Amino acid sequence: MFIPFLAAAAVAAAFAQLGAMSVKIAILTSALNTMFLIAIALAVFAMWRLRKA
Repeated sequence: MFIPFLAAAAVAAAFAQLGAMSVKIAILTSALNTMFLIAIALAVFAMWRLRKA
């Protein structure tokens, strides 16, 4: 689950070399928000599975 974040950070670093710092911040922010959503979804799914079992 950490690999997509690393990939987004690598792409953002490449954009930073071109001078697009705002793109880097936007990509890292969206990657972080996506990780939060995935973590929340997995937690809800785990709770649902535990209640169902």
